[in-house]
Amino acid sequence: MDKLVRLEEIKGTIEKVYISSLFKQISRVDFDCNEMKQFFLSLQNESDRALSIVSFSYIDKTMEDLIRQEMDPNLIGGLDSLFNPFGPLATSSSRIKLAAAMHWISYSTHRGLELLRKIRNEFSHKPFLIGFENETVQNFLKSFKKPFVNIEKEIFEKCSLSTKEQKKIPMRLIFYIRTVLICHQMIRELISAPKAIRIGLPPFIALGSRTKRYKSEEPKLMDDLVHCASKLVLEILEENKIISPEE
Repeated sequence: MDKLVRLEEIKGTIEKVYISSLFKQISRVDFDCNEMKQFFLSLQNESDRALSIVSFSYIDKTMEDLIRQEMDPNLIGGLDSLFNPFGPLATSSSRIKLAAAMHWISYSTHRGLELLRKIRNEFSHKPFLIGFENETVQNFLKSFKKPFVNIEKEIFEKCSLSTKEQKKIPMRLIFYIRTVLICHQMIRELISAPKAIRIGLPPFIALGSRTKRYKSEEPKLMDDLVHCASKLVLEILEENKIISPEE
């Protein structure tokens, strides 16, 4: 056997062991996709203010819960000392920055979360701000970049929406869909990246093409999260009569 071929086979074996270990750890994560779906669907009839504030509160709480799972529960003073009002992780901003600095979330997710946080703050701190048509809020929404804007555009195209029809979609609905997409991606990254780093793998290897060869071993939760987000976006579009249920 050629030496280079043998070397590649050994590398593949080692990688498979590490990735299998990563997948097993991800499989042990306790996360209820159905609860996430029901939560976001419950916001359908809320005001713009409530939609922005309450949806971000779910994202923030979910982030805190997932970050806690990666920490030593035997920390002197307890983990609550990090998250209490005087702790270093007391604010959503500090938690987002920690996750980004540790490579637990990607740059695009970090940016998306910051924009959602800023939109939440606009509605929280300005009592006379009425809705998503506000210029400042619209500017934040226009600041979203790929991959979320690209995913959103592809979804609209797959739903047979023309460019003209896409431009008529209300800003509220754009915000709603982007919030779902960012939340689902944040969760996928937070349940996989910290574990990958501890094993010595690239942080987002569980989300990339390198693991496709191990598709049969992929944790069901990773696929469930994608399915949940897809189903949510579809139901939101149907409920708002952007597409008909039979499409």
